[in-house]
Amino acid sequence: MMQTDFILLGSSAGPGVPSFFCDCVGCQEARNNSRFSRTRSGAFIDAGEDKILIDASPDLRLQLLRENITRVDCVFLTHWHYNHFGGLGELEYYVKLGRDKPVPIFLPPSAVNQFTNAFPNLADVLTVTPWEFHRQHCLNGVQITPLPANHGIETAGFLVESGGARLAYFPDTAGMPLAASVKLLQSTGWYVMPLSAVTIGCLMPICQSTRRLLLAGKLAPRILYLLTWLFIIANR
Repeated sequence: MMQTDFILLGSSAGPGVPSFFCDCVGCQEARNNSRFSRTRSGAFIDAGEDKILIDASPDLRLQLLRENITRVDCVFLTHWHYNHFGGLGELEYYVKLGRDKPVPIFLPPSAVNQFTNAFPNLADVLTVTPWEFHRQHCLNGVQITPLPANHGIETAGFLVESGGARLAYFPDTAGMPLAASVKLLQSTGWYVMPLSAVTIGCLMPICQSTRRLLLAGKLAPRILYLLTWLFIIANR
């Protein structure tokens, strides 16, 4: 079986780190040392036959170049906020000059009209399909299931499954998902989600609902990695 790689393209909040208007300690540190800079959140799944983009940040072109990614077969959007869809226009010339057929894009049902209004000239570039919560999308060797997230507007995190491995990616959520989703995620090996309260460039405590799950042993993590915007829980 071919290996499936999950690549974090970016891990910052909407303004990026550093942001041009912010003078917090984190942004000052990133200006002085580029290794502390963060592009806006997004991810990429390389499943061999399928190359899957999760969210398209305004930094998408630089992210794809940095990771030597030359192909995108489909796109999944978690929600309709600019820092998650602002890079979709980067796919226009990829399709017209390289791929020669539209890229399927799966997005929230509530975002379909917003996509059409925002990108009227991309109708021949992206083929739009609304995802449904808890409905699994089966690709070659990878299954992706949108699960509810808590983010004000209709937002999903994605459960990614491949070859017996399970990873939950929630780039924007205030606390853990609804109870049904938590039950589904209990046997998941990796969790990627944001810190609950964020000021630009700063690390804040884990949200109380996630803390309760950790203390109750429902996630039972062995390793906790802290990043500028996302934290990753390894459960293996």
